[in-house]
Amino acid sequence: MTGYLDGSTDAAQAVPAPPRVLVAVAHPVLGRLIVELLDRDPDCWNARLVNGALETAIREFDPELVVIDGTAFLGCRCEQWLGCRCTRIVVIGSEPDPAYRAIALRHGAGGWVASDDIADQLPPALRSALASILGPS
Repeated sequence: MTGYLDGSTDAAQAVPAPPRVLVAVAHPVLGRLIVELLDRDPDCWNARLVNGALETAIREFDPELVVIDGTAFLGCRCEQWLGCRCTRIVVIGSEPDPAYRAIALRHGAGGWVASDDIADQLPPALRSALASILGPS
């Protein structure tokens, strides 16, 4: 282990990898927009757009979080896909309606964001879902 003048070591200098976020929304432009938004801060997120089957992408990319359409969420098989509760999923809803949000959260989603509010609300929703998985730091 290498020591530095400030007393730190290689272990202290190591930076954890950013959380992997798999984006699985049906609308291709919205999906690219979400990935571009998250890629603006590459130290915070490692985002990838699903190309093909979601189950295969989850196995290959092993994401900490998944962004999914509200219409797909109610039929999702979180435990089969992720091996955990749906708290790893942040749902993108088409309407900024509290009723839609309540349904997604009641079904175990880690977060919910209206598509009109993605730029402002998605990063905080992802951080909140990640914190609920990892616990306090």
